Amino acid sequence: MLNARRQVQVAFAALALLLVVLYTSAAFQAQYREAAHPRSTGTFFAKQDTGKAGVLHKLELILSKLESTPIVTYEQALKKNERTCKNSEVQSNPDQIKGEQAFWKDLSSQTLREKRQNVIKSIRQAFGLPGLQYSTPKDLLKSGMYGDGRGLVFTGGNKDTLQRIANSLRILRHRHNCKLPVEIFAFPEELAEPKSSAVKQELENLGGVEFKELHSSSKHKDLWKNFQIKAESIVQSSFSEVLYMDSDNILLADPTFLFDHTVYKRNGVVFWPDITKDGPANPIWRMLDMRCKREDWQLDSGQILIDKRGQEGLNLAALLAALEMQKDYDFWFKLSGGDKDTFRYGFYFLGLPYSTPEHWLSSFGPIHNYEKDRHTFCGLAMLQYSLSPSDWVHFPSAKPPAHERATHAPPLFVHANLLKHSAWYKKGEIFTTVKRMKTDEMDSNTDHFRSIVYHSRNGMCVDIWDAFDTVNPRKDGTFDNGQVLLENVSTAFGGVLNGFEDIYWAEGGKAGGF
Repeated sequence: MLNARRQVQVAFAALALLLVVLYTSAAFQAQYREAAHPRSTGTFFAKQDTGKAGVLHKLELILSKLESTPIVTYEQALKKNERTCKNSEVQSNPDQIKGEQAFWKDLSSQTLREKRQNVIKSIRQAFGLPGLQYSTPKDLLKSGMYGDGRGLVFTGGNKDTLQRIANSLRILRHRHNCKLPVEIFAFPEELAEPKSSAVKQELENLGGVEFKELHSSSKHKDLWKNFQIKAESIVQSSFSEVLYMDSDNILLADPTFLFDHTVYKRNGVVFWPDITKDGPANPIWRMLDMRCKREDWQLDSGQILIDKRGQEGLNLAALLAALEMQKDYDFWFKLSGGDKDTFRYGFYFLGLPYSTPEHWLSSFGPIHNYEKDRHTFCGLAMLQYSLSPSDWVHFPSAKPPAHERATHAPPLFVHANLLKHSAWYKKGEIFTTVKRMKTDEMDSNTDHFRSIVYHSRNGMCVDIWDAFDTVNPRKDGTFDNGQVLLENVSTAFGGVLNGFEDIYWAEGGKAGGF
């Protein structure tokens, strides 16, 4: 009798333990669902009253106008754009100019018209145009095209990429207590790869992480990287609001506040700048009958913040334009230098504005004890800034000087895009120095900003410098003089980056490829 009573007690104890585990697991997952669907989630559709199918009529008008836009000759476009973008080629990617300029010059108006028409056709098919498959904006929302909620999106399925994502997400979850859900897109064959199973399991154990197969893209083994999957991952994501990040991008704070930021809400999209600009010869100006925009930097697609419902739902159409360009990468990547500027070109296609941070990027890396072509600074990461100085509130332990707190946005992303192409660095030797322009506002005169990607003994590096407004700067190699700052990591912005490298290594980071 006593033994039977003991068995009942054990059974009840086991049941109680099971209920605790289930409750804890449910609560664990609920916090990520709450982060994805905050109570105050807004929608751009709620602000519009354009009548029956207003947004679709508007989209068709834009596409029809673009369709009928004439395409001028290479010589006509170059003459016009050289006036608008005088000397802008010194800020262009020299490898792109050297490798593609002959291709650009030989492009016929007919070829550009056909490529433009392919993009227009893909947008029409997705939205059911010119017939009205969706009769109202609400029908579009119900179609599932836009998704719901907000979250982070990564792409990557091979072991190296997943380990970089794991490093980034460990820092987000362990150091910044970020609860945003995460979707990681990969090719089916990558997700089935046994070598990746352990790191996949670890990522899922971080909580709120879901792996998803890409629907239409296939892996091209002849490519150095399959850049063309970025747009598809954002379009295919179940989130309507997406912060896309490359696998080698590391956040310095919980980014959830970005989704409610006024700079983001303005257009429902933020693009961060790259170190180069489009030159006047780029065929994109011919195709869209646009003037070269000397103030527009190419974009760093290592982070993209977008609401697919933004600008009356037209942000999704711009994404679909980028997706079509990325599918036709043999052509479009010769214009955009990879996937990155297809996103910007998608917004150009539809005449849509996009937002940018207030400040141009800085470079983050070591100073070598040797020279290469008179360069000693080696930028291994693009240090991208948050959207406004008011964002310091999200860095409670930071103590920047009062004038910087009042006038300069805090650093937010460490996009370590060249670290994987480096070697022979030890802990404490990587993130030692920030190099930045003294005046780095995006709306200031940036014509004297210069950059270069060069090869050092340790691998690839970036250097940025001030050209003193000259076309052929620094004949004496003084790349660290003029309107630039070289700041030790312990003091830059009041030490907000101090300890970053320790965290990077502690959470599984490394120098070079994994």
